[in-house]
Amino acid sequence: METRVESVASGHKIALFILGILMCSSLPLIATPVEASGARDADIFLSVTPASQTINPGETAEYKVRVYNRGSNPVTVSLTAANSQDEACSGYSTTIGQIAGPIDAGEDKETLMNVTLSQTAEESCDTTVTATATEQVTPPDQPGQPATDEETVTTIAGDGSGSQLYGVDLILDEPSQILDKENEIEWQVEIENTGRAEETVELSISERDGPQCSSASSISIDISPKSVTVDNESSEYATITATVPDGQEAETYCWKVKGDVTNDPMNNATDTEPFDLEVPELHECTASLSKSNIQVKPGETGTVDVKFKNDGNSDWTVSVGKFGSKAGWVSVDGQSSGLLPYDDGDGEKSFTLEVTPDSSDDSGSEHLITIQGKDGGQTKCSTELRVKLGQNHGASISIDKSSINNVQPGSTEEVSITVTNQGNGQDILRLSSSGAPVGWKVTMDASSVNVGSKHSSDKSASVGVSVEVPSDALADDAVVITFSVSPNNGGQSYDTVDVQIKVAAVHGIKGSTTGDVQTGRSDSEVKFPMLIENTGNVEDQFRFYVKEQTEIPAWGVHFEEDDGTACGSTCTLNIPARTSMTVWLIVSVDGEEEGGNQITTRVTNKGASSNDADGDGMPDNEIEFKFIAYLSDRVFSMDVRMEDAFDGKSSSVTLPPSGSATFTLWVINKGDGNDEAQFTFSGLEGVATRQLIANGKQVDGTFSVPKGWGVWNTSLEGFVYDSEGSPLIGSTKNKAEQVRVDHELISGHEVRPYEVRVYLVLTASSSSENGQGGLLEMVVTSTSNAANRSAKASVSLTINTIEKVRLKAVDLADGSSIDGLQSVDLTYPSSAEFLVSVSNAGNIQSEVKVEASDNIAGWTVLFEEYEHSIDACEVKGDGINCVLEEGEEALILVIVKPPHGAELAEKFEFTLSAEPVNLGLVGRQNLEFEVSGEAEPGWWKDNVPGFGVGLSLLALLGAAMLLSSGRQEIN
Repeated sequence: METRVESVASGHKIALFILGILMCSSLPLIATPVEASGARDADIFLSVTPASQTINPGETAEYKVRVYNRGSNPVTVSLTAANSQDEACSGYSTTIGQIAGPIDAGEDKETLMNVTLSQTAEESCDTTVTATATEQVTPPDQPGQPATDEETVTTIAGDGSGSQLYGVDLILDEPSQILDKENEIEWQVEIENTGRAEETVELSISERDGPQCSSASSISIDISPKSVTVDNESSEYATITATVPDGQEAETYCWKVKGDVTNDPMNNATDTEPFDLEVPELHECTASLSKSNIQVKPGETGTVDVKFKNDGNSDWTVSVGKFGSKAGWVSVDGQSSGLLPYDDGDGEKSFTLEVTPDSSDDSGSEHLITIQGKDGGQTKCSTELRVKLGQNHGASISIDKSSINNVQPGSTEEVSITVTNQGNGQDILRLSSSGAPVGWKVTMDASSVNVGSKHSSDKSASVGVSVEVPSDALADDAVVITFSVSPNNGGQSYDTVDVQIKVAAVHGIKGSTTGDVQTGRSDSEVKFPMLIENTGNVEDQFRFYVKEQTEIPAWGVHFEEDDGTACGSTCTLNIPARTSMTVWLIVSVDGEEEGGNQITTRVTNKGASSNDADGDGMPDNEIEFKFIAYLSDRVFSMDVRMEDAFDGKSSSVTLPPSGSATFTLWVINKGDGNDEAQFTFSGLEGVATRQLIANGKQVDGTFSVPKGWGVWNTSLEGFVYDSEGSPLIGSTKNKAEQVRVDHELISGHEVRPYEVRVYLVLTASSSSENGQGGLLEMVVTSTSNAANRSAKASVSLTINTIEKVRLKAVDLADGSSIDGLQSVDLTYPSSAEFLVSVSNAGNIQSEVKVEASDNIAGWTVLFEEYEHSIDACEVKGDGINCVLEEGEEALILVIVKPPHGAELAEKFEFTLSAEPVNLGLVGRQNLEFEVSGEAEPGWWKDNVPGFGVGLSLLALLGAAMLLSSGRQEIN
């Protein structure tokens, strides 16, 4: 029956436990407030005097005990006294009186304590007095906390112990000694018989405790003899010997020597004397290096660690010293001194030494440097560091003459350069010269030399140099050639020296024209171009003048510069060396009848000699042109337009170095008959080159521009040509229409004024730099009327390397672009796919890196090259890289995979970034994407929000059933 009741009770408890857990999980924690008492705590001070007494065995020591009340209410005090548990206290007994009645606030009371020594008491005994005080407060049911205080006194057993018949007294003249350099030390003990009979005294030594005493377990100590026989009123002697091991810690070590009278039947005759040994501080060490040999080049720094082991017996400050002829090479990284700990004999201290040698000796030489451990100025230990000097390199260069003047073009000059080794070892030095101007040639007898150390006699070497000056060398500026000396295996030069060469002046002249016959109406002007080249190597003055005309009276003439600046009928202009200048002869056409006027024009280089070396009757410094100006009513005129230009006359382009662009120009004949046209250019010299292509051929001079109407192919957007390459053309629109019909060019064709299509190819120089540029100006003129320069066009060029990427989302279904946030819904475990386009919007080939933001919570973003894209991309790590030409586009498939085993609905947002590899973040483009994932619908998904509530209700119902069952069983 008892078992059944226990089982029911157990069920009852389980039910209560479940109810308790459920209630605790749904109820907040309740904090119980605690009220503070208004009572005050007691406050006392205890004093026991004296602090110690020496009393002979058999006597009593008396101590005064006083208690001070430092509180604000009266207190009652209870006193207790307890001896130490040491063995020596067995011969000591203590009694203490109590203080009667309360002690008022601010008052004190006293009582006595007695410590009695037995006849066998020895050494000393500590007695601790404890006072406990309690306040006397009203009401008495709210006392404060009691107060306690304690004080300890020491009672010491004096000499003269024992019986009257037997007695012994031990005497040490020097009970306290200091260890010298020796490891052994002795004490002499006098054993005095203070009794009245002969006695045998047995001697023993034991370690003594004390506030200043350390453990002496490592010190060997002995007494000899250990037993002596002493007559009454006599003394004998014994020797105590202590052996101290090396490295013993610097402390005070304490013992006591005890003498027991072995023939005393009462065993009361005994005496004890304390003695101690002070081991002074010993500062000793051993030094060692992390490596005893080190090789360092001059000017460089090597490191080595020095470690000092404490061979002394205490902490002490060690400083790093150094000794030797090259000790200055060594320094300490950081503090050069520090505490060397004892650490029970295992103490160590390390320093890092920096070895920085100079080049005062040859490479390969070795030097010993003594590294010292010092205690103040005294060296305690040392070790040797062997430094092998490495080789440093350096050199200087000089030249026998730094400038050469009046050098004739085409000649050769000789100089001598000398190199000197500044390093500390044998070396091979390489010689080189700076790039001379085009056409110049610098030749050295040797490209390298072998030299000895800077400390040797063969440290220098000389090399002959030939400088060949080209025949077309300019004299305007001095040419500076730099010679360098550098390491033989390459690297930055050690030293350089310059030689300046000034070329002697040479004068010359050349000239040509692209239009020596021009036609104009009466009272008009015609222009004759003269391209004058200064073939000399120095800037000169050139004089232009008309020598004679065939027409009388003479027609009006003057000269103009290429920019239209008038220069008069006689003109003087400066032309730089090796450059050309276009100067125009302007002729005013006069008269009424058609005819021609031959005009002889001369140009003189005023800086050149006027001799006639070739005997042609013309000075060598002059050239002559014969121009014919015709009077005629015929019109010669051209016009030009640029395709796709805003105003038909100007365009602009940005190119990288070596980049090119092609422009389409249309040239139309505005005259009254077939004619020849020509282009003249200005601008972009040294920045870009130009090329003209017409009718599939490069245009170097003039080209034909027929007058009339041509047949235009509207689908091909070009004029129609016959099998021989001539345009189908008519002089009038009606005649052109007839030509079109005759050639059965009806559908898709029409007639329009005939124009010649010219392609201008502009190529930036490979040596051009970003930021350079300029304006290319073009003028198209009739070869018969150079004066009409109204047909103009221009291109503005900017040199700039552009790396730019465009990133856009693309519809997977139709390939169209999609703007805005890209969102996709998926059902686990399916993946989402996006299609993006990355294109090169710059002007050079570019490598583009495409990557996604970090994967989060198990979502993963992968990349694949789209199957319909160009083959230009490669998956690298977590991204994909595409190498794209200018304007090229690649398609990339982005695959987003949900976390493995995902069940809960979740939204994953990520950013797709594309950037040129060379630019990084500066050129980055971003697209935002969003994927919403959820599991397949099911019972768990639909019911999981209420599952926890149902589980709680089920637990409550079960607990209630258990409680009900328990009550029925008990009943």
